[in-house]
Amino acid sequence: MIIYADWYNGGTRAFTHIEAFKQRSRRPVNGDIIVYEVEQDRNGNHRACNISLLKDHKAKRLRANKPTSQRKRNVIVLSIFSGALALFALSGRLPFIVPIVYGAVSLLTILFYGIDKSAAKKEKRRVSEAKLHILSLLGGWPGALLAQQMLNTNPHR
Repeated sequence: MIIYADWYNGGTRAFTHIEAFKQRSRRPVNGDIIVYEVEQDRNGNHRACNISLLKDHKAKRLRANKPTSQRKRNVIVLSIFSGALALFALSGRLPFIVPIVYGAVSLLTILFYGIDKSAAKKEKRRVSEAKLHILSLLGGWPGALLAQQMLNTNPHR
């Protein structure tokens, strides 16, 4: 099936093929509104790429912005832990050095996760998983949870 896509209110008319639609919920029909980017082939003809139905495009954006249940659980766990740590330190039941150590090791863990993520993107030597686990066990687990969320890392390599 060959499709010609027109921009509303003018724009570039672009050719595409049905196979160029990625992850569609259904086969497009005449009159569907689609979202796409335009590129030129070797002959200078315009071709639509990265095509999706508007409905699918909106649904994908909503899923990407919606926090997952694991992310919510991480926020709850970190909030409860941080609150309890602060409460015990302020009430004198816990030495003030304990929250400082947790914070310092957590910041160090976030730094190591950032270095690892950067090395992965550049396809260079990465931080060993053992080092990340040791930092987590030494008290940097709050930082590890934050880093995994902030950097979108895969906790299971």
